[in-house]
Amino acid sequence: MLKTCNDVNQIIWGRNMHTDIAKGGFEGDSAIGNALVSMYAKCGMLVEALEVFDKLAEQTTVSWTTVIAGYIKLGFNEKALRCLEQMQLQGILIDDVTFLCGLRACANTNAFYDGLAIHAQIVEEGFDGHTPVCDTLVDMYARCGSSMEAHRAFEKAHIRNEVSWTALISAFVQDGNFELVRKCLKHMVQDGFMPDGQTFTSILAAYSNSGQMDANYQCLESMNDVHEISPTIEHMNCIIDTLARVGHLHEAEELLQTMPMPPDSTGWVSLLTACQTYGNMGVGWQCLNEVVKIDLCGTGSYMTIANICAVS
Repeated sequence: MLKTCNDVNQIIWGRNMHTDIAKGGFEGDSAIGNALVSMYAKCGMLVEALEVFDKLAEQTTVSWTTVIAGYIKLGFNEKALRCLEQMQLQGILIDDVTFLCGLRACANTNAFYDGLAIHAQIVEEGFDGHTPVCDTLVDMYARCGSSMEAHRAFEKAHIRNEVSWTALISAFVQDGNFELVRKCLKHMVQDGFMPDGQTFTSILAAYSNSGQMDANYQCLESMNDVHEISPTIEHMNCIIDTLARVGHLHEAEELLQTMPMPPDSTGWVSLLTACQTYGNMGVGWQCLNEVVKIDLCGTGSYMTIANICAVS
């Protein structure tokens, strides 16, 4: 019953059950205690989760991992890593799920050296052949900016899938090594895996950051014609951002107004930011009008247009 209360909308029901559990004297039971910790953590109520955790008669791998996952969910990745260290100091067995949580915390904080240490423990414990662990290792190294280590982890994976290929491509994207990106896409397809929309979002975003407009258009064309993936608003926003970065403001504005899907505030804000860079007040005002139609609380957009006016 506690496992059904996995979001904040059901927390009242969960609290009532907790009261009954406490009255019945079951709060110290390992299975029930772990379920309570999990319920509060999944609902984002970490204080309550830790209170139950501290009362457990036995703090197991499951309860520790649940707390670590709760910290990560709320963005407290550093605390999650320190919690993992404390778990090890107390001699608690660490399983593959715990290691996965630790790797995610490292990826979220670019904690490369913590990631290396966890990787060494994974190898020592014999989890380096587990597919989810290998996928997460590649992703962690990619997000920490180490394409070399990401490639090494990828090469050691017993089974490769869309997740590991996409993570490796992301690593080369972040390095700006677009020749390897193209080769990876080719080998991925030859390996029997098709890139998805998220793969192309990563590539398009990298091209955008480096202002490679022609490459972005070629990538979008390949995605649409070769891989038969229809562009989403995320893909179109990358194109708009690229146009804006290289100063093609009117072309970006025209694309925003003629896209097959309604634009969101992200595209207009990208263009507005570029208007500040290039001092274009006319397009800037148009962007502001569009942003406030979508997001009435777009305070940052008012600040940007104010800066454009001040410079003008």
